[in-house]
Amino acid sequence: ARKKSVDDEELARMMTRVLENKKTVNLGEALAGRVHLLNSITWLSRHVPVCVLDRLEHDINLLEGEHDSSIDIISSSESSEEEAHFSDLSDEEDEEEEAKEDEGNKGNLLSDMQGLHSSLTEIKEEDEDEDESEGSADEQNVVRASLTHIQEGDENQDYPSDEDYPSDEEPRNCSVHSRVITNQIEGDVRPEQTEQKTEQKSKPAPTRVEANRIEEDVRPKQTEQNAEQESKPAPAEEKAPIPETDEVANTVDKTPKLFLPERRSSALSSNYTQGTFKLPHASKHESALLFVDISGFTKLSKLVTPERLSETINAYFQLIVDEVTSHGGDVLKFAGDALFAEWQVNGDDEGTRLEIEDCVSIAATCGAGVVSKCSDFPVYAISQHAAGVEMGDQVATLNVHCGLGVGQVVGVHVGDNDFRREYLILGDPIRQSTEAGDAASHGEFLTSPEALVLMRKSCSMEESLASYNGDEPILIAFKSAAKFQSRTIPKMSRRRSVHALWEGWENNALAQYRKLLSLYVHPVVVDNDSALTKNPRRRNSTIQQRHTEEAELRSVYVMFISMPKVRAKITGNAKEDSKLFKLLNDIMRVCTRELVRYSGHLRQFIVDDKGLVLIATFGLRGSSFPNMVTERALPATSALHNSLQNDLGVYNRVGGTMGNAYCGVVGGVKRHEYAVLGPSVNLAARLMMAATNPGILVDDMIRMRSNKGFGFNALEPVKAKGFASPVPIYEPLSNVERRWGRIESNFVGRAAEVKRLVGMAREMTAFNSTAKLAFVSAESGTGKSTTIIHAVEHIRKFMNRKRKRTLIAKHICKEGDKLVPFSMLKSLLPDVLGEVNTWSDDKSATTGSILSAMSGSDVTDLLDAELDGISLASQASSNSLLSGLSGWSASPERLLHLCKEMDASPEFVELIGHHVLGLGKDALQTGDDKPKGKAPSLHSTINFMAQAFQLCTKRAELVIIALDDVHMMDAMSWKVLYKLFITTRNLFVMCASRPLKDYELEIEPSFWGELNEKYTEQNRFTHIHLSRFTKENIRSLLAVELGLDEEQISETLQSDVFKQSGGMPHFANEIIESAKRRKAVVLDKESGTYCWRKDDGGGQTTFASIGELIVHRVDSFDANVRNVLNLAVVLGHHFDLFEIVAVVHQFLHVNSQQRHIHTERVCSALDFLVSERILIQVFDGGEVEDIEEGHTPVKDTVSSPFRFGKNVSNRWFSFCHDVWRASLLQMMLASRKRDVHRVIATTLEREYSESDRDYGTRVKLFTHWRESGDFVKSASLAMSLGKSFEELGLHQQSIGIFNDALDMWKGTEDTGETIGGIAEQVLDSIGVTDLEYIIKMHIGMAKCFANLQKAAESVETYQNALKIYEAAPASYGIEDRTIVFPIFSGLFICLKFGQIEQDEECAYEQNLVKKFVNETRLNGDPVHYSRSLAMQGEVHARLGNWDKAFEAHNELGKVYNVKKHSAAICKAYGSDRAGQSYGACALWYMEVNKPEESIKKCYYVINKLMPHMEPRNVHNSGMLLYPVIWAMKDNGLALEARENWDKYVVQAFNEYFGEGASTFALVGYKPFMMLLDLAGKEDQEVERFEEYLEFVLDEENLRFGKVFNNGMGGIARVGDSVTAEICYYVAKRLDDGDERKLTLVRNGLDVARGAAEISGKGMTIIAHTQSMNTLRKLESLAEEMCLSVE
Repeated sequence: ARKKSVDDEELARMMTRVLENKKTVNLGEALAGRVHLLNSITWLSRHVPVCVLDRLEHDINLLEGEHDSSIDIISSSESSEEEAHFSDLSDEEDEEEEAKEDEGNKGNLLSDMQGLHSSLTEIKEEDEDEDESEGSADEQNVVRASLTHIQEGDENQDYPSDEDYPSDEEPRNCSVHSRVITNQIEGDVRPEQTEQKTEQKSKPAPTRVEANRIEEDVRPKQTEQNAEQESKPAPAEEKAPIPETDEVANTVDKTPKLFLPERRSSALSSNYTQGTFKLPHASKHESALLFVDISGFTKLSKLVTPERLSETINAYFQLIVDEVTSHGGDVLKFAGDALFAEWQVNGDDEGTRLEIEDCVSIAATCGAGVVSKCSDFPVYAISQHAAGVEMGDQVATLNVHCGLGVGQVVGVHVGDNDFRREYLILGDPIRQSTEAGDAASHGEFLTSPEALVLMRKSCSMEESLASYNGDEPILIAFKSAAKFQSRTIPKMSRRRSVHALWEGWENNALAQYRKLLSLYVHPVVVDNDSALTKNPRRRNSTIQQRHTEEAELRSVYVMFISMPKVRAKITGNAKEDSKLFKLLNDIMRVCTRELVRYSGHLRQFIVDDKGLVLIATFGLRGSSFPNMVTERALPATSALHNSLQNDLGVYNRVGGTMGNAYCGVVGGVKRHEYAVLGPSVNLAARLMMAATNPGILVDDMIRMRSNKGFGFNALEPVKAKGFASPVPIYEPLSNVERRWGRIESNFVGRAAEVKRLVGMAREMTAFNSTAKLAFVSAESGTGKSTTIIHAVEHIRKFMNRKRKRTLIAKHICKEGDKLVPFSMLKSLLPDVLGEVNTWSDDKSATTGSILSAMSGSDVTDLLDAELDGISLASQASSNSLLSGLSGWSASPERLLHLCKEMDASPEFVELIGHHVLGLGKDALQTGDDKPKGKAPSLHSTINFMAQAFQLCTKRAELVIIALDDVHMMDAMSWKVLYKLFITTRNLFVMCASRPLKDYELEIEPSFWGELNEKYTEQNRFTHIHLSRFTKENIRSLLAVELGLDEEQISETLQSDVFKQSGGMPHFANEIIESAKRRKAVVLDKESGTYCWRKDDGGGQTTFASIGELIVHRVDSFDANVRNVLNLAVVLGHHFDLFEIVAVVHQFLHVNSQQRHIHTERVCSALDFLVSERILIQVFDGGEVEDIEEGHTPVKDTVSSPFRFGKNVSNRWFSFCHDVWRASLLQMMLASRKRDVHRVIATTLEREYSESDRDYGTRVKLFTHWRESGDFVKSASLAMSLGKSFEELGLHQQSIGIFNDALDMWKGTEDTGETIGGIAEQVLDSIGVTDLEYIIKMHIGMAKCFANLQKAAESVETYQNALKIYEAAPASYGIEDRTIVFPIFSGLFICLKFGQIEQDEECAYEQNLVKKFVNETRLNGDPVHYSRSLAMQGEVHARLGNWDKAFEAHNELGKVYNVKKHSAAICKAYGSDRAGQSYGACALWYMEVNKPEESIKKCYYVINKLMPHMEPRNVHNSGMLLYPVIWAMKDNGLALEARENWDKYVVQAFNEYFGEGASTFALVGYKPFMMLLDLAGKEDQEVERFEEYLEFVLDEENLRFGKVFNNGMGGIARVGDSVTAEICYYVAKRLDDGDERKLTLVRNGLDVARGAAEISGKGMTIIAHTQSMNTLRKLESLAEEMCLSVE
């Protein structure tokens, strides 16, 4: 309509008329969609420079020329069927229905008419405004010719073309004209043009366009040639267009398309899909570059509202942008509160061409205008903003300073076609302009010497400028005047109008253009623009209104990423420059990938005065989330840092901050960008560039907003713009780094050892090796830990170079860890749990696709020199925030997910989650999945932990486990490590330990033996011992620490330090540090070497030991520091701020009013100790809500679990070296240490509830109570821990904790006679409560020894307990004498198992029983009296005193009540020993030949006792039924016996414990069932006979072993007699000629004789009788077979 010059009224009439035509009923929608699309393009185009629009226009193949005035309009969904439908509608109902629909459409269209008219008018007016600014037609032609020259290349240009840059697919080598011909669509051509168009066509149109053709009844007929060409199939590589991802595009796809008779439908989507338009794309040109830097925004952002700030910023930028555009410049980039503008050389005609000197002249004139018009720009208050500020008062002043540069510039498009793109400018003009701008003061404009030379050709200037020959930038203008005058007429801006797009493209092409354009624009802008299609009220907003709507003051996380080692400079060498462009593109794509993964925003990718910088944000619209810092921003920061370094080998430094910032559009009306401005943004850039940046630095606000899963290492505060005082800064640390030390930059003397360790890792990765283990042992202070740390970092660097995934888990063993089961896993599991589901196949594919586009050597060649120069210290944070998910440890979700994947029971979850990892029980329970049964077995626990580790690390190509101080590691951790070692591939374990001659490892002797023999031969184990430093090592250490060359170290200085330190590295380091503090080392001018200062010679500074040196240093500290240090050494090697402050408050009895003061004192002392390198500190993250911007929280301002003040943030501390603790502890009096331990224990016990205490916390609390001398407290904890360990089968740990507590009563000196290990005089002083705990712990130890099958130790411990009880005077004061009953029961069991030797009359046993019965009778409790009577009956039966045995049993019958007493007896003695006496009695009756009484007892047990027994206590059921089943078998009731054994024992065990579980008698379950089956079916067919035959033919199944035989023989019969009898019954069923029968008889005889022999030595008469009966049966069968029974 506009092309036909239709006025607005005519346009309205035209729209109304089309409603009468059903075929064009969607015209309104088409025009509305098109207008919205053009509006969107217009708005987005203002966010990018003209050169980007030119490139996109080139990519979309924008055609020049006139258009036909006629326009056909069809529906986008039009097809032949739809055409027939429109033309053939004749049904009356359809016509009526359609008429109603038309009326509705009329109403909808007419209601939108005004808005549509307004939109068209706005676009027309904007285009007219821009047309006026574009100059004459000739000037436009010059610009167009210049653009074509730039885009298509100059044949004489020696700059590398697209072909010089490797790409996945070579670009099409065709001119604009040929591409126009190629993409023409025949269906859109008028009849008279058909022939001409056909001749021009070079290949068929894409199938996608062919689908949109006009059918014959609507369009003119095509020629046969056109028809033939259109019928050809599309090329095989043609793909569907890229799916639209934004609202505008989606809306456009659903609207009708406008077909232009002289144009074709664009095939651009498929071209982009095929990769025709390959990125990166680079183009080279000459230009003048103007850099404009603005100051005052930071202060202003704190003084005015966001609305006022937006208005002021944009009004100010409008002045600058207007000045640039009025001089024909193109604003390339807004860099925060600065911008770059460019004037390119253009035009081919000598009369219109702008030469480089013209560009410089125009740019200089523009810059002078900027400083003249924009300097000292006042900002006034438009309302009363704060106290003392009235409306109209000046609140701020804005200023500019500018710089000018000139030369060759390369514009590089980087990114992808899906998420983001950036346009980078490279070249020396950037350096020139930024250096000049930085040298300028407010209101000044400086130029580079290079630009000044060209200005002389086109400008008149002052003599000072004309004669200047210096190398520094020079002033050419200031706010009041310029020192030059241009002779060049300024050219207007060449910003293109979208008017040409309205004429030239259909909607599909426009949508594709918008999609590509949106990739260069900030996502917030794109999302806001897309939202306009949903909100008609906002479609007609003015530019100023949109600026205001989009402006906000938000709390934003900002990260600046600098890549200083990437030389973003143009060399002129095509190959090298191509590598650079590809690297820039890969950087862009990797960063985009990680930001998309965490839903962050890329703000900008730029090359400026700071080098190559990438800016990203979280917290803007679309990237604001709950717990954002912890779950998104910090992990993304780490992921970006690590991905750049690991995936691309790009060294980088990151600065991250959190704070209120202005977020909105900055710039003028026609050119602007979305920006984030504020003090926190400036601070992020400052942290990025900080010299102390180890990789990632963040501010205090980020630390406060993160949760406690993150750690932070505090660094020296920095001064920053916009902040009145120095700003605290922190390095975020992973859990791994929090637990272990960092890289030492001054590391010397261990190169050979590090090389050896790295070599082992390299071998593993080369050959996909089985696991390897390196054991590094050394004295304390020799550097074993540091050696492993450096080896790990070298391996990490090697793996990064190879681009292989490495997972590193570390653990430091601490004091008391030997008592904490699985202590190693508390560190290792969190390290690897972060890997659960983080390396998905999709992610691997993404990473691979990005890196596959890079040649393996591209990045390495470009950065090889830089990587070699990177110290390990600079890479220290590459593992920070492991996989971006180190914060997991604060929550159990990943553990629950892992346990679900492994189908783990709730008992496993509680064991691992709560007891090992310390997670809350409530958080670990989901729904009804709560622990119900017993704790998992030890074997299954070890397997589970090993499998969990393997599952988490399965995608890593190398897994490193680094363990320090393993001489303190517990036995269970060694077992897990052994399991991992023998089952895991590509696992490299490095252990550091003190010398083994001084310390004993908890490792299994068999595993240690295999390591030193078998695995050493296989090159899977190596033992490295670190010796002390040589004199040469000391010289190297001196040189490094003093910053000198080794030749500058005098021989005297070297010898003195070596002699004093004895070659101990840590001691030598302390001596050097002491000398540095005293400035005792000076230069001797005569020799040119450094030596002792004359008044501070070596003789005066000699220390006898490192302890003496430490004392000397501590004496120089003030009292507050010494007190805090003394408390710290007692707390332990590792402690946190919460603990030590709470202890100080408790120790000094601080009241609530004084807590803040004392907290400050503690913090001050700790800070001093950190500065003195005595302590290392790490900050915890802490969740804080509603922190006011500009308020820097005091160090004690995060919620604390301790009650010493509101909001105190935690920090973790550890001693730099354990020598400090050891030395200071030796100085402290024993009484002082006990007092401190008592205060610590009291504090910890108060603050940690019982449910919050994991194994580690409980052991820590136990240790402090023990060291305080409080036996009752420590013994109580020991009993609780021992019980917990026993439930897991950790009997050795229980013994250890009991022994530690009992050691309090065992003197270290020779005190004469002892009773049970306790001196007599000590025993006389023991109180009643102490004695009770001593007895209980002895009993607990004895049981653990028994479970470990250490019979001798068990017997000795029981006997010691009884001796102590009988000898201690306090025993008479014990009221509850039941505590000693387990001693008698335990010794009796030992007697039954033959573990105590006694005479033939069993005097010891009888005396023991007598004491037990008397004690229980006096006690009067039927539970214990029943147990003693049962024991008495068993003793008499063993001796054959049947009458006394039955007498004791009858007495038992009077006392024992199964319903009342059974459960209590089980609780006290483990099983119902009284009930078991009834089963034994059944066999007693068989011995005295009373089978009827025996059967009665059997049925009494089955019918009266068994129904009341706890079915889960399968061991009790088995022991009760074991004598019963043999009594029933001997009475012909074998099958009934088998049925009951199966019901109460076998089935119950399977139900309650299942496969993988174990119990003492389990090995006998199957043979017992076999024998009962065979005996009960002696004359019947046995269904499972073949199975039984196979079982007994295997001789390994015939013997159970001594322990089992003794145990079962003490109850009824030995196990071997059972298998021997099975041989008898099976052999009887075989034919006499069968060799197998002969074998079974012989084997049975052999086993039966052995059973008879062992049952005759101290076992029951019944057991011997059973064995002899079996032997006689076999002998009888042998005689039948005529075999010798010998």
